[in-house]
Amino acid sequence: LEINNPTLNQTFSNMAVRLTGGNIAKGAGAAAHNGSFSLFNGGASISSLASTNTSVIHSGVNVGLRQPNTVITTALGSAPDGIDLRIDGSINNSPNNFANPNLVKEGLGTLLLNNEIPFPSVGDSTVYTGSTTINAGTLMVGNGGTTGIIGTGPIIDNATLIFNRTDDIALANVISGTGTLIQRGTGAISLTGGGSLSGNTVVEAGRVNVGTAPFTASTFKVNANGTLATSVTAANSTATVAGLNLSGGTASFRVNATLSDQVVVTSTGGLSVTAPSKISLVPTGRLQVNDVFPLIDYTGTIGGASGFAGLSLVAGGNPHLTFSLVNNTTDTRVDVKVVTADTLVWQGNVDDYWDRHSDEQPGTANWRTASNNQSSRFYDYDKVRFTDAGSANTDVFLFGEIMPSSVEFDSTLHYTFTGDGIKGTAVVTKANTGTVTFRNANTYTGSTTISAGSLEIADGGSLGATAITNNATLVHDHSATATLSNVISGTGQFIKRGSGFTTLEAASTFSGAVIVEDGTLVTGNGTPFGNTASGVTVLSGGVLDLAGKTLPAGETVTIAGTGNVEGEGFALRGGGVIQANVALSADATVGDPGLGTVNFGTSPVPVSITGAHTLTKAGTNKLWYRGPANGVGNSLAALVINGGTFGMEANNNALSGVPITVNANGILSSWADTTGTNATSQNNPITLHGGVLGADYLGVTWTGPVTLTADSILGVTGSALGFNISGVISQSGGTFGLTKNEVGVVTLMGVNTYSGNTTVNAGGVTLADDAG
Repeated sequence: LEINNPTLNQTFSNMAVRLTGGNIAKGAGAAAHNGSFSLFNGGASISSLASTNTSVIHSGVNVGLRQPNTVITTALGSAPDGIDLRIDGSINNSPNNFANPNLVKEGLGTLLLNNEIPFPSVGDSTVYTGSTTINAGTLMVGNGGTTGIIGTGPIIDNATLIFNRTDDIALANVISGTGTLIQRGTGAISLTGGGSLSGNTVVEAGRVNVGTAPFTASTFKVNANGTLATSVTAANSTATVAGLNLSGGTASFRVNATLSDQVVVTSTGGLSVTAPSKISLVPTGRLQVNDVFPLIDYTGTIGGASGFAGLSLVAGGNPHLTFSLVNNTTDTRVDVKVVTADTLVWQGNVDDYWDRHSDEQPGTANWRTASNNQSSRFYDYDKVRFTDAGSANTDVFLFGEIMPSSVEFDSTLHYTFTGDGIKGTAVVTKANTGTVTFRNANTYTGSTTISAGSLEIADGGSLGATAITNNATLVHDHSATATLSNVISGTGQFIKRGSGFTTLEAASTFSGAVIVEDGTLVTGNGTPFGNTASGVTVLSGGVLDLAGKTLPAGETVTIAGTGNVEGEGFALRGGGVIQANVALSADATVGDPGLGTVNFGTSPVPVSITGAHTLTKAGTNKLWYRGPANGVGNSLAALVINGGTFGMEANNNALSGVPITVNANGILSSWADTTGTNATSQNNPITLHGGVLGADYLGVTWTGPVTLTADSILGVTGSALGFNISGVISQSGGTFGLTKNEVGVVTLMGVNTYSGNTTVNAGGVTLADDAG
């Protein structure tokens, strides 16, 4: 039967389409239309009668299923290729169809679905969505090529279902019935739907990947040219089958230190080896000598003519690893044990490339084996070591997917790594006195341990996101903004270099010192600097940004210099709280150009400022200081306020006797409490050079001498009731006056000698008896 006019859709209603070695084809005509026919309710069917030729529904003819069940019957003929009916056109849901039309295969002949459209995912509209039932004969999907599809609904296989494609396909259908499922093509099929199929599943060729959904009743037989494996979509997975008969084929397993593939055989005596068969191992992660991995978990004993002795290992693609199979009769398992794992030592005698060996591209022979000093290439999951033997090339360029099992640095040299990163599950260890610098982005998931020397993370570099044990020196040297999110433990020191901003984001436990040599170190949480034992040191050119966080009690901060943050010049910046001593190892500047408030000390935890140097407050923010009573333990030489507010708790007179200079943009303040019941005094000598002298709460008395070297300001910012100045106010270098701003009253109690004007813009100024 030939459809001669492709511009029309031929509909066969309440009748059968019978083929006897004939064809249904798209005839000549307008190329823009495809011939098609639809089958719908009323008993429509397609049948092929016994013939010496194959009946064909050609490409371009669409078979649209419109009835709940469409029956295709193939009589057993004698066609040369054994195919009785071949459908090259698509089979799908016709427009306005009943929901999920089903396909039923009847007859002893073979029906070949050789559709040309791509193999679909679940729900793809290019293929019918109902069930497929095979009641007799054979339904074959594909014929040794890359075409052939089946519907996306459940499969009821009561006869024979064959997949014969050369490419890789995924079959998510649930499979039931009493028939046989055969993988014949050289490609791979992933059976992810599981099911209750009770007949055998035979792997004649190619590969079958069994998903995590169990096959509760089917025995999987693996013949000589076939391979059985678990899911390829899960990282490492377990497949559950009723039985497993290894009959000359291969079972493939991925193995690594954390999780490996496994096949669980549920029926008693369900594991048999009926012909010598192979176990193939594919390393996918870090492996150590004496690691043991379960491969096949069975019940009872291993049956078959060959038994356990019929199993042999296939090299896993890495000549530096050797394994042995173990018949674990105690746990009724077939296990594999890692016997040897050789280490490769970097030579760099060919060039600076660290690449990987593959079937497509041999790697560079820049290595030698530790066991017998043989020249070698790097394979996936090798153990590698960098020593002084690699002096020919210490600048190493990584190319491609580099996935070692472990990386050990044991050298006095300085190695630098660029290019691609270290990936996979590698463990990195740093020993000996040398330095390792990473300028590449590494993503390995194993740990990092520094036991000696220095490990540096430079521009473009990063470590894997797992924990770092630092018992020597860890350096972060970036000129751009970066975040180090690793949890750091150990006794080693952390050094911040480079002009960029580095945020320590994790809550770490290390006990070594934190040193900010350059750029800005930002606190990403309350305990980024470990257990406080060694404190934080900010050198000239470096900046510590508290970023609103409270450092734990005991975290001493030592600062020196003016910092280097885009010219702002702060050694300490950002809002936050320091609850331990602040030590000056040189003149230092603190402050912030924003609104963040810094607290040196808290109400229950006063802190000392030590070091006979000058502390300068800059920026526009506020710094509140709570120190020891009467300055016991303090050794600050001088305080200069160039910007923002420096406030002191008057209850303690913590900076007792320290000279203070307040310049034009600065404010010196003090506070007692909101009621004045804890009123006390501050005895600092004060020089006002255009700045503000004030108080924020009641009852503060400034008892030290006040020298005006420019017109200056008196201000009351926190209370309408004001504060007192009992020290003598004098002037130096000219005639200068005072301006009273803001609410509240200032009481002048000393015999003052300045001769400039006293201007009251707000609040009031009063004179005590004998004051002037």
